Amino acid sequence: MAYDHLHYIDHIVVGVDDLQKGMAAIEEMTGVKPTYGGAHPYYGTHNALISLNNNTYLEVLAPNPEVSMNLFQWLTNFKAMYLRRILSRMHSLKPFLWAVGSEDLQVTATQIKKIGLKLSKPEPHSRKKPNGELLSWEGAFFAQGIKTDLPFFISWDEAASSPAKDSPKGCKLIHFTVSTPNPDDLNKIVDNLSLPVSITQAQKVGIAFEFSSPKGNVKLSG
Repeated sequence: MAYDHLHYIDHIVVGVDDLQKGMAAIEEMTGVKPTYGGAHPYYGTHNALISLNNNTYLEVLAPNPEVSMNLFQWLTNFKAMYLRRILSRMHSLKPFLWAVGSEDLQVTATQIKKIGLKLSKPEPHSRKKPNGELLSWEGAFFAQGIKTDLPFFISWDEAASSPAKDSPKGCKLIHFTVSTPNPDDLNKIVDNLSLPVSITQAQKVGIAFEFSSPKGNVKLSG
């Protein structure tokens, strides 16, 4: 596997219906205060972040109450509709998406194709940080759409710009597990990309992870 070094767990998305509530919960359980990351205009969401090591971070994601979407946007922007709908139902922190970092999404797509799966064409994304700096990246998804048990992929325009580098520190990822009733595809992805992910077969799809913090080890699952 010549390109194993290209891939890593980039971030874990933890959803909640209100960002301030989610930030307070993270600070209470860890002793680390998340920093506000910024808004995603395309999705109608905003986030807060803490670092989990030099390459990985935790993203608290919630609907942005300052964004209202008209009927046309709801009918044409399915990703935004999906995210805002499920986030509004999360009344406490729930891990529900995860991203794999890639230094080269074209290489990643080639590797994924070899195991019989297909990634979407990389799409450019960006958001403004609170200091006004523009953070840019490319994202790619599986053809099956957004699924909790399968990751999406992200490539930062500059490796140094990853939120893992400059988000509040003090926590470190220990273990990451994905449960799924159909583990075959995920097993192939994890094996091919040499990702540090444990996979369990279960009736329901779910994510669980454990990380250290100044207040001790924390476990979140959903």
